[in-house]
Amino acid sequence: MWIRASQRTCHAAREALRDAGYAENDATRFGAVFGNLSFPSASMAAFAQEVHLPDGDLVDARNRFMSGLPALMLERALGLGAGAMALDAACASSLYAIKLACDRLHDGDADLMLAGAVNCADDLFIHQGFTALNALSPTGQSRPFHPEANGLVPAEGCGFVALRRLDDAVRDGDTIHGIIRGVGLSNDGRGRGMLAPAVDGQVRALQTAFDVAGLTPSDISLLECHATGTRVGASTELESIPRVSAYCSA
Repeated sequence: MWIRASQRTCHAAREALRDAGYAENDATRFGAVFGNLSFPSASMAAFAQEVHLPDGDLVDARNRFMSGLPALMLERALGLGAGAMALDAACASSLYAIKLACDRLHDGDADLMLAGAVNCADDLFIHQGFTALNALSPTGQSRPFHPEANGLVPAEGCGFVALRRLDDAVRDGDTIHGIIRGVGLSNDGRGRGMLAPAVDGQVRALQTAFDVAGLTPSDISLLECHATGTRVGASTELESIPRVSAYCSA
């Protein structure tokens, strides 16, 4: 499984570089930050089983490093001179990765940063985990903001974006798909639980993003939500959005 996660990570990262017009041999000043959900992989589960119930089939011991190993593989595969790291902030992982990547660019530590996330968790573990948290849809349908929404449906995947300072991208004639004007982060602190987001935390993050970007809610034409498919997640977002609008209008 660590091979599959690393292969998907390398493939998606290469595609992002290719779309940005860069090759791997340009990577001296490139780096990467990406989310990696730290559920056990299938190969880690097989390794643990081999340790406790040996049957003669040796499993590569490197599978126990399922959280950070894809970052090391990506750094070595692409020759990323600015390094690579993986983080786990649950559903917020890719957004945190983008914020950290932007910080590296602002600080001048890199000239291009790859940011994204990968998930290749073992099916049994991830389904049991979300079932224990009462977040898995028993019907197998993800229906965000629907009256009959009853949970999420986990899946595997990997995605990256290539980020550069705007002045550098314009100077070099890069294809620019979008501009990040501001990022806002927050933490709910002590709340009702990991899957019960707090309205106040979301409002703080949104307000910070607006303040940093110098924008107001009236400037926004498209709002992309977390949209977990859980009732508590949907109701929290639906309450947070108008509160931010009211705050910015005050």
